[in-house]
Amino acid sequence: MLAPSDRSMFIKIVLVIVAVGATGFGLLVARHQRAQAAHELAAARLRILRADARLASLRAHIAARVSPEGVAEMAEHLGPTVPLLSRYTTHFPHDRPRDLALGANE
Repeated sequence: MLAPSDRSMFIKIVLVIVAVGATGFGLLVARHQRAQAAHELAAARLRILRADARLASLRAHIAARVSPEGVAEMAEHLGPTVPLLSRYTTHFPHDRPRDLALGANE
């Protein structure tokens, strides 16, 4: 059987070993999380690059299919057009941008 002083020394050594082990485990967890975050960031950047490439491809495809003559032909096919804004706006005496900017009260 161990003497009381030996027993307390044994407990202290066990506690030191457990503390060092817990610290090492915590460092490993932090390192893994950092590596995982870097991986997720790289994956997100790759997804963004793929989306940008797809967007550029779609824009090029649209630009190849639309020409001024094609737009004019589509407009003729739709028939007469009217500006939508004129239906919903009301004209006030101070609608001129200069009057609004200067605060004219005429």
